[in-house]
Amino acid sequence: MPDHPHGGHRKRLKNQYNVSGSEGMSDFTFLELMLFFAVPQGDTNPLAHRLIEKFGSFDRVLDAKFEELMSVDGVGEHTATYLTLYQAAMKRYVSEKTVTSFRTTDTELIESFVRSKYINTPNERAMLLHFNADGNFVNYTWLGDGSFEKVSFDNRIIAASIVENKTKMVITVHNHPSGIAAPSEGDKRALKDLADFLRMMNVTLVDNLIITKNGSHFFSKHSKYTDFLISCYLGANAEN
Repeated sequence: MPDHPHGGHRKRLKNQYNVSGSEGMSDFTFLELMLFFAVPQGDTNPLAHRLIEKFGSFDRVLDAKFEELMSVDGVGEHTATYLTLYQAAMKRYVSEKTVTSFRTTDTELIESFVRSKYINTPNERAMLLHFNADGNFVNYTWLGDGSFEKVSFDNRIIAASIVENKTKMVITVHNHPSGIAAPSEGDKRALKDLADFLRMMNVTLVDNLIITKNGSHFFSKHSKYTDFLISCYLGANAEN
């Protein structure tokens, strides 16, 4: 049986990657190479172009959901599943590589941990980080989806997670897909309401983190929010 007409090209591209890595490859070429393992025969370059043109960039191809990938001409169930596995594998890899031993003041480690949990999270989502009386990280709880001020916090879930983790301090977290890390007035109102509930459980809100794709905002790093954090801690006694 004669060799497949694209066999030589595939072998050359694999050799190029094995010798030099992906740094010298365009996004189209690298995706073409990845697709070799989903499409056993044929030219995968046109499909790589269709995918990137459809979603706008290489990373957005890997962010795409199964149903979205299936809408692209030439993508079947096998290829769509294969591409979604990259995102799942990356999320698991980053999560397992991320340091999970940190304190309330270790902002860089906290941000790194949080980012590992927010991979492929296109919508706004809120999280609670639990710390013990010594300020050491214990666990995390997802609070809900939607803009922070509109998330319907289930106090029963929050209370149960606090009891289960013996929580004494928390840091609240949410993402801003808009790319603007600064808190809105709605964010601050929601945070005050949550702090009031936490205080009834003898739990201290020590900070709030907002993350975007390329930035972050810790309340504790901005002096203008010092009084806000103090008021969250003191509650009704803040003005006494």
